[in-house]
Amino acid sequence: MASTGSAAERARAASITNAGLTLAALLFGLAWWEVGQSPSPGPLDCPHPVEISRQAGRTVSVRCAQRPGPEVELHGPAVLLFGRPIDVNRADPGTLESLPGIGPGRARAIVKTRAERPFTHLDDLQRVPGIGPRTVAGLHGWAAASPVEPPVETRATTR
Repeated sequence: MASTGSAAERARAASITNAGLTLAALLFGLAWWEVGQSPSPGPLDCPHPVEISRQAGRTVSVRCAQRPGPEVELHGPAVLLFGRPIDVNRADPGTLESLPGIGPGRARAIVKTRAERPFTHLDDLQRVPGIGPRTVAGLHGWAAASPVEPPVETRATTR
C-alpha cells in the first residue's frame, strides 16, 4: 500500500481527525445533557394573543395585547402555540389534522359527525368512526369541545 506524505504529516492528520471526533462527541454529549436538563418548551408567554392577519381562515400573524379586549381571537393551529386547545366543534378539517392522531380521514369524520350533533365533551369524539378511548386520551390538553349555540332560526322557534 503506497502512502502519501511523510510520517509526520500522517500523524498530524490523524491528530486533527481525532481532535475533530472528540469535539463532535463532546458537543453531542453536551446537547444530550441539556435536553435532559431543560424543561420542554411550553406555550408562548402572552396572556392575550390577538390576531393581526389571517390567510385561508387561519391566523398567520399575532400580537400580544397588554389586557383582554374586543380584539379578534386566534383561528386554526395557532391557538396551540399559546397553550389553548383547538375547539373540535368549530375547527376546519385542516386545523383538526394538527391534533395528535387525527389525519385527513378522521378530520373529515369529525366534521361529518358534529354536523349531525355537536360534541358536548371531548369524550363525545368516540361517536366518530375510527376514534376510540386511546385517541381521545391523546387529545386531552390539545382539544376541547365548547358549547355550540343553535342557529338563529332554531332558537326563535324554541322560545
